[in-house]
Amino acid sequence: RLPAELAGAHAEWALTTCREAPTEGVSVPVARALIAHWVQLSARAHSASLQPALDLLLEARPHVGCIPSTGEDEVEDLSQLPSPHGFQLLHDGNAMALAQPALDRIEEVIGEVEHTLVVLKRVIPAIKETTKNGSDAEEPNNGALHPALELQRVTLLRVLSLEESLLALTTLTLAPGPAEHAMRCIEKLYRALSAMFALAPAVTKLHIQIVEMHWQRLSRNVYNLLTYLAGESESENLNRKRTKREMRLVPALIFRLEHFEGLLVRLSKKWKTDLTSQMRRSTARDFRINLATLNGQEAKENEDPPKRKKKKATSSPAQSEDEAGEYVEDMDEEAGVA
Repeated sequence: RLPAELAGAHAEWALTTCREAPTEGVSVPVARALIAHWVQLSARAHSASLQPALDLLLEARPHVGCIPSTGEDEVEDLSQLPSPHGFQLLHDGNAMALAQPALDRIEEVIGEVEHTLVVLKRVIPAIKETTKNGSDAEEPNNGALHPALELQRVTLLRVLSLEESLLALTTLTLAPGPAEHAMRCIEKLYRALSAMFALAPAVTKLHIQIVEMHWQRLSRNVYNLLTYLAGESESENLNRKRTKREMRLVPALIFRLEHFEGLLVRLSKKWKTDLTSQMRRSTARDFRINLATLNGQEAKENEDPPKRKKKKATSSPAQSEDEAGEYVEDMDEEAGVA
């Protein structure tokens, strides 16, 4: 609730305290509260920036450790990046606990994206009226973007702002609790991405950037993280036993990743833009996309009799909208339960 200038001043004080506070003598709850204070006030002072969350993950990296690459997929290597602030509060025993505010901030931004999708679902007819025959949705209407298209653009930019923080998070050797939190955040993100792409009336440059982020960097890091967690859980290391919730989250996360990639295959045909040119299958997946099967199913759907097509058209305007509607309804139900 503080104005941006006052929030910035308080954030600077919190940052200075984190730098100068001694390693010993400060309890974990107090240190975490101080770091959370810095992260939240910095976001308030700098237009909801995620830079403090990224800085905090980089501060924790030397104490937590990085996941080694499997050699099959080239993951984004952040091990050479220096610690930006040199926090004295962090050490090997408390680093992941004190980095918790970074995960909370990432989850908060993903929650904002989910809530925006509920609004986009309601205004999607206006977006379709603005877009003609699959033309680029970034084309201005009478010199300005339609408000619905502007909302879509801002939401896509918000997703792109998560990239560096998620790349840093997925390279850390996470303990069971933080690993569950990280997988839950990534699962929510890909669920939102599927809904966002299914709702989109046409492809934009920001959609292409998100697709590149997925194929080239984020998905490889996520699959490398899952491979690491699976290997650790099967070892005799009692400090890294997989919990029941973590066991349930792994297949759920893989499903969301595969569903998003399958959606990209279908949208490539709809938008007449190749969104799968950088696809690279990974051994960390429990199941894989069968392009031949998908193409065969699409061909079979195109050969359906007119009567069936008419019945399908009356029930729903498009398969992608049905998928997006289901995601948004699920989000509403979860919000009600919360």
